[in-house]
Parts: sequence; C-alpha cells; structure tokens
Amino acid sequence: MHYMLLKPSHAPFLRNPLARASYAGLYTMVLIEILTGFAMYFMTEPSNIGGMLFGWVNVILGGEMTTHWVHHIVAWLIIVFAIGHVYMVLRADLMEAEGEASSMFSGVKFLEHVPKDANEVEPAKDTK
Repeated sequence: MHYMLLKPSHAPFLRNPLARASYAGLYTMVLIEILTGFAMYFMTEPSNIGGMLFGWVNVILGGEMTTHWVHHIVAWLIIVFAIGHVYMVLRADLMEAEGEASSMFSGVKFLEHVPKDANEVEPAKDTK
C-alpha cells in the first residue's frame, strides 16, 4: 500500500519485504530465460548434447513457437522490472531518505531509524 502511495508510512526494514519477493521473481524469470534461450539455441540439432539437455523445454511448453513467445514475454518482464527497480530505489532515496542510491556512490548508508530486521546483520567490526 505504501509503495502505491495509498498509505503514508510503513514499518522500516533494512531489507525491504517487497524487494525480497521481487528478487525471487527476478531469479525465476532469469532461470526461465536461460532454459528457453538454450532450448531455442539447440533446437536446430536435437542430436547434440545441448539438444538432449534442453529439448524437454520445448516439449513441456508445447513447441518452439511457444518457447519463443515465453522467452520474449519474460524478457520484457525483466525490462519492466529494471525500470520499476530504478524508480523504487530513487523514490526510497529521495522521499524516505533511505540512502539506497546515494550509498552506491558514498559507500555508506545513513539511516534515520533502526530497521526492524537490523538484528539479522552482523555489527561492523573495528579494524583499528
């Protein structure tokens, strides 16, 4: 609700629950891209080792055209994810002072609050 601007605030998290779920989706989409990509690449010669390893993808999806279509749609979903990711990072940095984008340049993330899941992160050890 907060990310759709329907709720003014949310509980502070060091690792955003929405980001955790969306990255699980991203990893799934990347795996689909790899499997369908290799299935299309090796479908010209099913007798080679690549055709034997990835030929099942075409069978499961119902043919090479469906494999191509799934590969194409998932590629666009990854592009949409990247656009949304940049928006969410900049929004969190500018509107909530989360330090997401600025920490990429400075190397330090300053938080005005203590995140709920901060106990999952090991404290920094002094190197002095």
